[in-house]
Amino acid sequence: LTVHDLLPFDPPEDFPLPKRLLLGRPYAASLRQADTLVCVSGATRDHPGLFAAAQGGTILLDEIGDMPLALQAKLLRVLQERHVRPVGSTHAPEIDVRLISASHRNIEAAVAEGSFRDDLYYRLNVVTLRLPSLAERPDDIALLATHFLHELATRYERQVNGFSPEAMALLVAGDW
Repeated sequence: LTVHDLLPFDPPEDFPLPKRLLLGRPYAASLRQADTLVCVSGATRDHPGLFAAAQGGTILLDEIGDMPLALQAKLLRVLQERHVRPVGSTHAPEIDVRLISASHRNIEAAVAEGSFRDDLYYRLNVVTLRLPSLAERPDDIALLATHFLHELATRYERQVNGFSPEAMALLVAGDW
């Protein structure tokens, strides 16, 4: 179960999500507590928070390097205490989730410059898997492009023969 599975839509990278909603989302559990509607600005329906919905599973925190410091502090508290108090609740149930985080940024450099919390970095950095960019492995570009071309051709029921040499040269020369 990933964040993308739990959100009602996948916002673009530059989506101007209000920080008040971003900070509340991981902790929201239900807008109704003891038959009383809890008012949460911007909330339109009852829904479990990310941690409650992922109980016993995995949450993918994609682009964690872009997470605001205020949210990093809240995430660190959840990781240390293993409890999440839903918005409007006085009870903080224990959580059991596995976190996988990913980022295109150099998190160690972000820690050094102060834009990423060092205590959160060390809490998350249990196993590091570095995937080299396509710029570092240009031989994979043709393989990947051909794979996705055939996958899309099958999905859309189109007959394709492959890329022209010129098109492939443009792909390989791209700024990956």
